Amino acid sequence: LTIHCPKLVSVKDFGARGDDLGDDGRAIQQAIESLPSGGGIVHAPAGTYYLGTASGNLLNYPNGQPIACALNLAKTNVTFRGDGSGTILKLKPQAKMRVLCVSGRNVTVEKIVVDGNGIERLTRDAAGKYHSWPDGNVVDGLVSLATSQFATVRDCEVRNGIEDGIGTWQSSDTSIQNCYIHHNGGGAHDPSAGFEVGANGISFSIGDRKSAVGNRIESNTFGISLAFGTTQATIVNNTIRNNYGFGIRIGGSRKEQGTKLNSGFTIRSNRIEENSRGGFSGIYLFGAQNGTIDNNTIVNNYSRGISINDEADLAAPNSKDWGITNNICSNTTPARLQDAGIWIQGRAENITLSRNTCEHNGVGIDQQIVIRAPSAVNSDWRDVNTVSYSPP
Repeated sequence: LTIHCPKLVSVKDFGARGDDLGDDGRAIQQAIESLPSGGGIVHAPAGTYYLGTASGNLLNYPNGQPIACALNLAKTNVTFRGDGSGTILKLKPQAKMRVLCVSGRNVTVEKIVVDGNGIERLTRDAAGKYHSWPDGNVVDGLVSLATSQFATVRDCEVRNGIEDGIGTWQSSDTSIQNCYIHHNGGGAHDPSAGFEVGANGISFSIGDRKSAVGNRIESNTFGISLAFGTTQATIVNNTIRNNYGFGIRIGGSRKEQGTKLNSGFTIRSNRIEENSRGGFSGIYLFGAQNGTIDNNTIVNNYSRGISINDEADLAAPNSKDWGITNNICSNTTPARLQDAGIWIQGRAENITLSRNTCEHNGVGIDQQIVIRAPSAVNSDWRDVNTVSYSPP
């Protein structure tokens, strides 16, 4: 009997200090590169590892400028592992780069804290205005699963970015599990930044079979975005709370989607609350097709609970073939922040509403479920959903 154990290396053996000083990027990348072609495990013991040196680039901004990576996991069958909350990878002040780029196959990142150090990287131009990429120090995401396949990020904390927490561009079969993703986006560090530097907790873009399961996504500019030709995505058992814009956004205009429509979604058993102070909805559906929104608790958002709205962009494809079932879309506090439970308008098609409970939204019973595209929904929707209202 032959047992093959993966090679295990420690970043400390390559000179990484983790002492909250200096720059440990090169040493950690050397540990990664030391693994054989078949992969292995890189261990980062507890400590704060500052990162300010790029190990290379992965993909480009639309203007052709390359996007730098502090650490690059490009090999197959690699696990990058920390010791939980004690292992912190932190960008240095004014650094313009991702913390982690994952482009290899079968890569796992687990039990680490990724800190974007946003307060030290958020800068204004001479006119006092913040900018999104490619200006300033903003990149596309602190952790980028770009061009990867079968990559997993689990049991991690991703915080304090001025960009997305975790992005998945041109990747397939990726999974984000049991992570705490919070305070990403310029407004998380300076409220005056507003949407000038916006960021998602998780961004799914271009690719198939992506999932976010059991995460806590809190106090980002936006919660979870599924757009730009994303298909067969699953969002299950997440808590999505206190994000400035939407909790979950699904879809986009044809320009955003390219030649591949956003389709095939499962949005189930999430708690979505106190989002949308800056507009949008708890769940915002826009030009996406073929999915289910089932058994979610959508309460106390500052705008609508669930909305389907394609009128803002006539170039968007119709939102069609959706089942919206078994959701709670209600206010549970006297503040009555959520002004509608479910709102459907625009060019929607074949939407099934059933067994939803919408209570105490807006200022009256008519705000529980608002249908402005009657032909888009099942004719018996009034009979198969529960609505109620009482004054605060």
